[in-house]
Amino acid sequence: MNAVDVLTYGHQTVLDSVEGLAEANWNTPGVTTAWSVKDVIGHFAAFEQVLVEVLAGIVGEKGSTPHLDKMQNEYATFNDSEAAARKGK
Repeated sequence: MNAVDVLTYGHQTVLDSVEGLAEANWNTPGVTTAWSVKDVIGHFAAFEQVLVEVLAGIVGEKGSTPHLDKMQNEYATFNDSEAAARKGK
């Protein structure tokens, strides 16, 4: 499995899924138990940030890992807090 292909096609799948979605429907709860489409996209964005930090570490880049640290230290609330942090975007 090629990680670049997985990321590329996964990203395109998300874009295809929301293409043409009416503006009013972005904030309608119910995609999951309480999340809207916008919340799910915010959740994806948070995990992309974690993935960037993990992959940077794998290839030997040194740097801070604030998103990974937050996910590890606040796992029970990470999803909801990260989706909420992106609600206005």
